[in-house]
Amino acid sequence: RTSPDECNDEAASKHAHRPEHATRPLMGACLARCCPGPQVLSSSSGRREYPICINVYSLVPPETNTLLTGTLGGGVFHTGVVVNGVEYAFGGSPMGGTGVWRQRPGRLPASGAGLPGQGGPGQPKLHASIQIGTARMRPAELTSLIRTMEREWPGNSYHLLHRNCNHFADEFCFLLCGRRIPSWINRLANGAGSLFGNMAGAAVHAATAGMSGAPLVGPRSVLW
Repeated sequence: RTSPDECNDEAASKHAHRPEHATRPLMGACLARCCPGPQVLSSSSGRREYPICINVYSLVPPETNTLLTGTLGGGVFHTGVVVNGVEYAFGGSPMGGTGVWRQRPGRLPASGAGLPGQGGPGQPKLHASIQIGTARMRPAELTSLIRTMEREWPGNSYHLLHRNCNHFADEFCFLLCGRRIPSWINRLANGAGSLFGNMAGAAVHAATAGMSGAPLVGPRSVLW
């Protein structure tokens, strides 16, 4: 069995020229080996260890993200959090209800949260899979936390720059394992309040033009 460190070393060698990937990048089958199912810590307490990973998707062509990163310090990404074999993400909706949806890890829904489906030219592509940490809790505690996130992240609270999928992933990871997602993922949106805010905001809006709509997935659905 390949260890997490071996997987990280393998992936890191591919991204050695990209310092923003210093936070444990994992790719392809390596993600499955480094993020296994939960392990029982104590049969008496019922606590388990859940590896926490994120999938980062590029919402624009690679050359566009390269340009944005070189000029404004960040690209345009969507992020989902993988825990216990399910990926959770957040998106906007003008309707009531949660903006959180579930899916098979690494596979965006065909339509939802304003994200175009995968499969064609210019569609979102998996950019990186990153191991964040480990959650130690009972299954009931994990379920309770997920339901809390569903309540506290309604679809109509979405904001492209100030409350997007990356903000959701950052908070969810922190509540799960006490660690944040890498800063480069949401740097462009966060920069909207900086000296280059107008340029960053305009770049995000331009890059995501036409990406509007509502999640078509129920709050407790799993897309396989």
